[in-house]
Amino acid sequence: MDLAFSNIPLADAVVEDHLATGSDHFTLSVTLPAPDPAPLPLGKVHLTSEDELKRFVELVETGAAFIPVTTASPAELDDFASALVSLLECAARAAGRPARKTTHGARWWNEECAKAAANYRAWRRVYPLGFDREVQLAKRRFHNVVRRAKRLYWRDLIDSFTDSDSVFRAVRWLKSSGPFQAPPLQIDDRVYETQLEKATALRRATLERRTASDDIPDPWIPVNTDKMIPFPDQVSFEEACDATLRTGNTSPGSDNITVRMLRAVWHAIGSLVHQLYQGCLRYLTVRFLCHRPLMPLFTALRS
Repeated sequence: MDLAFSNIPLADAVVEDHLATGSDHFTLSVTLPAPDPAPLPLGKVHLTSEDELKRFVELVETGAAFIPVTTASPAELDDFASALVSLLECAARAAGRPARKTTHGARWWNEECAKAAANYRAWRRVYPLGFDREVQLAKRRFHNVVRRAKRLYWRDLIDSFTDSDSVFRAVRWLKSSGPFQAPPLQIDDRVYETQLEKATALRRATLERRTASDDIPDPWIPVNTDKMIPFPDQVSFEEACDATLRTGNTSPGSDNITVRMLRAVWHAIGSLVHQLYQGCLRYLTVRFLCHRPLMPLFTALRS
């Protein structure tokens, strides 16, 4: 039996009989009421050609002049950072092209499998509960066809191996556990071999103590809380440039802005980023959107 639990009022679950997958389970469709639909995540944008990058630079140069540069309060810093990130995202979407995921079905799936699946679904529509003899026979034929197609596919693939490279391409998704196993665990005079025995022994030895004799002594020492930690309140333009453009992680974040794109528009946004850094140091707080290339810039810090 498939069950769906929800503590959301007015939630509705329906058995979708037409979505027969060939298994012993039924597909459940759950509808959750929401007054405001959640915003759809932005798809990835490809910006690889020189023309696309040039167009991106032109858009950022045009929009950078209209960003309000006010850093008189933390709230204005938030608006400043959001406007800068929004400019980069909008320019990337306008100049680039959306990434389209190209997927393919199972390589062993053939026309015979498709016909068997269509026949099974047709009988399921006639008998939605799936307990009729014709439905069970169609399901069995469908499973037999799928097993035969898989067997023939892998047999032909193995017969086509000619060198080690072809073998690797076929089985590269396999993950070997390796020849080395975890060593046994010894507690007192007893040795534990299996994972369950190790977990039980560690729980008894570390979590089931009934006395305070094994507790760690208090490590705290008196400190002078009035002493201030020296922290610079100025950041140079070169430091802002290094933190933004010379980061080790060059993969794009959720906003699809890469380090390569930031380098291309640094002449237009460099002074803005520098002022943003300076404002963050002034208030010792940053509450901005974050992504990997701008991680030193838009990091969630609290003073």
